[in-house]
Amino acid sequence: MIIRIPEISRILIGAMQTEDLVKYLEPKGLLIVGNREKSQRKALENGVGLLITGGFGTGEEILKLAEEKQLPVISTTHDSFTCASIIHREVYSLSLSQNIVTAGSLMVRQKQYTVDIEDLGTDIHPEDKNMILLNGNRFVGAIRSRHLDEMTKENYTSYLLPDYSAEEDTTLLSLRQIMSWHQLNIIPVVESGDYRGIVHRREVFKNISSRNLKSGMSTDQLIDREIKIDSSKINIRVMPFMTDEFGSLSQANFMRLAERLILVVLQENHIHSYHIDTYNIMNFKIVQLYQEIELQGVIIDKGEQFIRLEIVLSVHGTAYSKATFMIQHFNEK
Repeated sequence: MIIRIPEISRILIGAMQTEDLVKYLEPKGLLIVGNREKSQRKALENGVGLLITGGFGTGEEILKLAEEKQLPVISTTHDSFTCASIIHREVYSLSLSQNIVTAGSLMVRQKQYTVDIEDLGTDIHPEDKNMILLNGNRFVGAIRSRHLDEMTKENYTSYLLPDYSAEEDTTLLSLRQIMSWHQLNIIPVVESGDYRGIVHRREVFKNISSRNLKSGMSTDQLIDREIKIDSSKINIRVMPFMTDEFGSLSQANFMRLAERLILVVLQENHIHSYHIDTYNIMNFKIVQLYQEIELQGVIIDKGEQFIRLEIVLSVHGTAYSKATFMIQHFNEK
């Protein structure tokens, strides 16, 4: 039997006597609890689902009651504190991602900016210097409006412009980069080949207010939970707390990651006392939310007092950023 998990509006930790717990139980809640069947039963009777920690299961009566109430019973090997921390982190990440502006939140569907292949050769009055060519609802490509009079169903492929479409989760900063580079007034939004709509330049370049969200944990602590360190490289997924208001990896968090990697590389070379003197960063592409990134560091020059270290940030083998650091190191005596 499949039970649909309802929306959770409150999460509780059952670290108290059952009699005291009852007054906190409300429908649409989730109780994090160990192998306390009395508390489990009371939770289900009050419309509260169960997250049972410590790798414990539960009795047949509890499972039968959960089935009757259509409430979830989830078991995990984690302890209660770890479960609460994971949930807190994910809720915080979700709250951040909901504040990031993407193409999906800016797009509109306006027919005057599109033309169907079947209509080529007819009298068309373009609304912009570029138009979106469709085949039904399938995205074919972008074309110059001035070429419409010359285009037919047989020759349209020779007029297609380089693909510069966006997806619904393309971030605002990426949209700005694409539209500036190609001098666009509109950009099509496409998902799996289907045309979704367009984003106007005026929406992309208007002022977006900065977000100001807080968490009970520092950024460094949150990064510590996500980062994977291996020799001279680190891997991490770009989470919402690592981004700026545009949904791109912030410069401050790039530097946090770079400093972690510098520490690892220098310690492997038995250098423990150092000072970052100067650095230079070149960004080739924009690192977006939820991309898996890898930072690799290598010492390219080492002198008596200074080290030149290079860090390359890449996504699936493609370099997105490169930074060169001049580091002063000290001999420990």
